[in-house]
Amino acid sequence: MAAGEATDWAALAADLGYADQGHFVRDFKNIFGEPPTWYAQRY
Repeated sequence: MAAGEATDWAALAADLGYADQGHFVRDFKNIFGEPPTWYAQRY
C-alpha cells in the first residue's frame, strides 16, 4: 500500500490463510471499522 501499487486482495486473503476474499474483508471490517479498500486509499 505504501508504494501506491494496486493490491490483489484475493491473493492477500489466500496468503493469510483465508478460504476466500469475502471472509478476509468481513474480518478486516470488523477489526478496523471499514473495508480494506477504504483503508488503503488513505495510505
